[in-house]
Amino acid sequence: QRWNHARDELNADCTKMTTWASQSPDPEDVVELDSIVVEEIATPMRVQIVRSIAPWSGGVDSVEISHYQAWIEAIASAHHYIYIEQQYFITALADGDVQNQIGRAILQRIESAIADSRTFRVYIVIPMKVSADAVSYWTRHTLLQGESSLWGCVQAMLHGSVSDPSEYLSVCWLHQAAKSPMGEWKE
Repeated sequence: QRWNHARDELNADCTKMTTWASQSPDPEDVVELDSIVVEEIATPMRVQIVRSIAPWSGGVDSVEISHYQAWIEAIASAHHYIYIEQQYFITALADGDVQNQIGRAILQRIESAIADSRTFRVYIVIPMKVSADAVSYWTRHTLLQGESSLWGCVQAMLHGSVSDPSEYLSVCWLHQAAKSPMGEWKE
């Protein structure tokens, strides 16, 4: 749907994309779900496939938010840890223009673990560099900088205890590096 919308909106400049997006898949590449054999695993899992689409990305009249609802539900029902790997991570923790409540759900889950004296970890993995300075700025402020960041809010929850926010929250920054043919490390 997204490709079709982009194709229609940018028709004059999208001859390659139009050809690619409108092609039917090769029948040999299509796998019926019933034919997938899954090796038996020790722990049953619940899996959900979600998508996001909005007027700007799909030409629809409303915003589809099943991905957002799935995040909130998964965070609330996590037992031992939450692992989030995301290109951008901006959420509302204080007054502002951001409306999503992912950060608030994470804080509520950590607060519950603290109240129950249970081990619980949140791992957030994001790229060190993103394409826009404003996105980097708001990501840092969402996660680590200031009293209303995730880190600052967890620190406030732990006020007066011997615990450290790092016992509950880990933010990891992905960084790309490679060796040149000369054997030098380059970013």
